[in-house]
Amino acid sequence: MPKIFIDTNVFLDFYRAKKDSLEILRELYQHSGSIVFPSLVYDEFLRNRVKIIEQVINSLRNEKPKYFTSAIVEGLEVFEDLKRSREEHKKYLDITISKLDEIKEDSKQDDVFLELTKLYKSEKIEIYEHDNSIIHRAQKRHLLGQPPGTDKIKICDEVIWETILARIDDDIIIVSRDGTYKENHQYLSHEYEERTDKKLLKITDKISEGIKLLGETVPQEIIELEDKQVDALMWEKFLDANLGASLDAERIGPAFLIKGIDGGWDPDPSKLEWVEGYSGSLPSKRSERLFERIKEEIKTDWLRKGRKEDLEKVLKSLDPETNGEDTEE
Repeated sequence: MPKIFIDTNVFLDFYRAKKDSLEILRELYQHSGSIVFPSLVYDEFLRNRVKIIEQVINSLRNEKPKYFTSAIVEGLEVFEDLKRSREEHKKYLDITISKLDEIKEDSKQDDVFLELTKLYKSEKIEIYEHDNSIIHRAQKRHLLGQPPGTDKIKICDEVIWETILARIDDDIIIVSRDGTYKENHQYLSHEYEERTDKKLLKITDKISEGIKLLGETVPQEIIELEDKQVDALMWEKFLDANLGASLDAERIGPAFLIKGIDGGWDPDPSKLEWVEGYSGSLPSKRSERLFERIKEEIKTDWLRKGRKEDLEKVLKSLDPETNGEDTEE
């Protein structure tokens, strides 16, 4: 029977998702007998959970409201209510941040940590340790530039993959949101078959799809829940990786309206299906306002499935400045 390997980044994404997404981890627990779990994945999770929680805290700090005020605003009867609501918002935001600081220090208050640890300690789960020989092979792999692995210093991805090659004797499904696996699918598939005489059946970004590939049933509500989770996560990562760079340069170009390879997402513009080789740009001095309109008016699912021509047409329609004219203010 095939086995399923889930990469660390998939588990860490639960800190960025809504609470109901934890139902996906609870569903995964029901299939723990089919999961292979290199111990380094759990170590990576423990090392990175604090960093991820700190990122969430910093995002909340940036959410503190800032209101424009002036003599005419302060003269309005509603101004005192506005002032009180702002103070109330700040109060509960500070309480939330304080609570997250507690969770960061005390993992027993961390729901994501508790669910993953329950999975990791399941009697049915297969935990695989690495030894010095695996580390040696991972170092060699790193020096030769063999995938997976994108970190210039750490060799965690290489150690995990060498652990899988050394310890697993079944067909395998990989669940990862790290581009290094998907980009090198053919290479890794060939290597896995050569080393184990088994097959790498699929690389997917969804736990539910991995479970289905095991031949097991997944409730429809879990599938829909994960679809929404992945969609939201990819949208945010996409905006952070692409549009942020465009804003820094005060230029909005169609490169951030992307249809990724195989209908997925990849924040690296050099790997996009249709953006590669496109040299045009749509300058705008009102980049920030346009950015907000794009977030409001373009839906992730439509964006992922759209054609290049349709996406560029929508972008150009959002602001008259993007029609090739950049009007001085």
